[in-house]
Amino acid sequence: TVDDEFTRAIMQEFYKQLTVDRHDKARALAEAKRAIRRKFAAQASTRLWAGFVLIGDDRGKLRRVQ
Repeated sequence: TVDDEFTRAIMQEFYKQLTVDRHDKARALAEAKRAIRRKFAAQASTRLWAGFVLIGDDRGKLRRVQ
């Protein structure tokens, strides 16, 4: 199972990495995982965040829809 607090935190960080820092999807997820490990150092067991993986094209960036 995945903890709700960690799920929320990693998803918020992932979308920050995509939108604010403008990383591609693969790097955004990697950076989000690193940030969560730093933020929750003592509690950040691998089982809490390792289940998050990308499926599909990992190179794309988000595009603004107008």
